[in-house]
Amino acid sequence: MPKVLVLNVAGLSPALLAHESRCPRLAELRRRGWYAPLAPVFPALTCPAQATYTTGLPPGKHGVVANGLYDRDHCRWDNWEQPTQLVAGEKVWEARRAKQPGFRSAMLFWQNSKYSSNDVIVTPAPVHTPDGKTISTCWSRPVGFYEERLTPALSPFALFCYWGPLTNIAASEWIARCVRMVVEGFDPDLTLAYLPHLDYSLQKFGPTSREALDDLAQVDALLGGLFDFAGSRGMRLIVLSEYGMDEVSHAAPLNRALRQAGLLAVREVEGIEHLDAGASRAFALVDHEVAHVFVQHGARPREVAALLSRTEGVGATLVGEKALTAAGLGHPRAGDVVCVAARGWWFSYPWWFDDAKRPAFARGIDIHNKAGYDPLEMFWDQAGECISLDTTLIRGSHGRRPEREEEMAVFLSDQPETRPAGSSGPARALDVRALIERHLD
Repeated sequence: MPKVLVLNVAGLSPALLAHESRCPRLAELRRRGWYAPLAPVFPALTCPAQATYTTGLPPGKHGVVANGLYDRDHCRWDNWEQPTQLVAGEKVWEARRAKQPGFRSAMLFWQNSKYSSNDVIVTPAPVHTPDGKTISTCWSRPVGFYEERLTPALSPFALFCYWGPLTNIAASEWIARCVRMVVEGFDPDLTLAYLPHLDYSLQKFGPTSREALDDLAQVDALLGGLFDFAGSRGMRLIVLSEYGMDEVSHAAPLNRALRQAGLLAVREVEGIEHLDAGASRAFALVDHEVAHVFVQHGARPREVAALLSRTEGVGATLVGEKALTAAGLGHPRAGDVVCVAARGWWFSYPWWFDDAKRPAFARGIDIHNKAGYDPLEMFWDQAGECISLDTTLIRGSHGRRPEREEEMAVFLSDQPETRPAGSSGPARALDVRALIERHLD
């Protein structure tokens, strides 16, 4: 029975693969196996894409419509939540286990893996102490695997190299060593691993930057070691990504536009303005180039959409069940309006106009309290000893449907015979689960 290693390389695109001198191992894999550009799911974001890859369903069916989800009952948003219960639909390993008793799987650093039925799981789960410290640790299955085996062998996970201003290759190197230990120790039939490093330089410096190509070379060398390891064990190999990156230079603060229109509510506490989601007639939960806008208290979604469509940086708005369903987002968790950025723009989360009233977390690394994703957490302001608020620093983003093939995601395999007969042109995100199953046959 074949054993398969799936390596999810964040941000890898056809445009980057064209730089063969910077990624010789990926180029060699492309020549000896098969390759296709991969049309990403919409929105082209980490959590929706990974859930689609494991279920074969669009976000409107599996329910993970963004990296951040709004709970309408509790009037509260949550970003980057990990429970697998958020993902509806049968997962690829569950289907395989039903047909093949004894099938074993491992999921390493993929989103929504916590509490899943995989035999081995490792995912970041930092602990935040009352005094403001963050303890770097991971949640793992088997219980104690991270504490008793991974930490003594590899040192604690490099959380501060995984996200924030100190991001570097060390986190992905740790994950690669973890992959080796899991495969050697448990011999899974299917191993899914996520390598994040390339994503950061693409956002910080842009997809055509020297820094991005330097990091491509680093990631290629890291992948080469895993290719050799998989080959030595006779494993079949898949390398894929979730999206390519767009060049951007401007941010559109949608919540400020909604506040100016009298739709967004804030509570001022001791001179600090906090977004009051439950009292707002409309607010935006932003996510790179996509934003879910939640409309309530008698406000009309089409009027909110018309307002936002006139906002600089908004390229398109989706409103109404028909439009959202057609886009693959027909789910109760989706916003009443979904905004898509114009080319060259991304969406920022702030709602305040007076910097004296901004929350303290605006200048810190706090992925949970912000109304969406904040890529500025990768930039440190040395003078202020805090993260920067300069949105012009961000040079890459994603989430929109790619306009050109070179901006898509990628799919590579070392098994030419698994390519579907008669296939030509890009593969689809919805086909990835079936392609993984073909490699397991």
